[in-house]
Amino acid sequence: MAIDAQPTLSTVATGVWRLRLKGKTITNGKVDIWTIDNGERLDVLFTGTSVSPTMKIGSPGAAASAVTVASYTTKIKWKDLAGDPLTGGTAVDVLSDFSSNGPLRTGAQKPDITAPGSWLASCLSADSSVDPKFVVAPGIRMMQGTSMATPFITGLVALLLQRKGTLDPAGVKALLRTHSAVPGGPAGAFDPKWGFGLINATGL
Repeated sequence: MAIDAQPTLSTVATGVWRLRLKGKTITNGKVDIWTIDNGERLDVLFTGTSVSPTMKIGSPGAAASAVTVASYTTKIKWKDLAGDPLTGGTAVDVLSDFSSNGPLRTGAQKPDITAPGSWLASCLSADSSVDPKFVVAPGIRMMQGTSMATPFITGLVALLLQRKGTLDPAGVKALLRTHSAVPGGPAGAFDPKWGFGLINATGL
């Protein structure tokens, strides 16, 4: 079932909306609901006692062969180019609030693992514009996102393939799982937010 605004009508007004579903015969009682991001900031929040904030991972992270990386926070304070102190986020060593939860709608275990994704110093394109508070050095800016966590794992996978070029996606993921653990949990345990946990490259 999809509920879409008609192209000739205005967009849905902001506010609190209630969605009530009724069925003549209910055998499962579970309904999956998402909002589609058209590139604008939607800030949609589902609330209620029956709401489970799961199954948020979309394409391409939902691909079975993809190594899907969650993000956690390793830094919340920095100084900009002018030397002014700035803060982003509230705590370190916690899962980033923007990191999507699994599992997939099929029940498949995702994300696979977790890596640092908030806040990180990274390259600033000469052709891009950015708020000065995020610039910490010439050509260097602070960023956050799962797109910042993924390069950590991309680099590790590149090194693994350099060492053993015959590794396939399943083999790569098996190695990463073996060397990952959810904070405070045993190695090999899966969590729908952390996946198999933080990667430990020692011995990988």
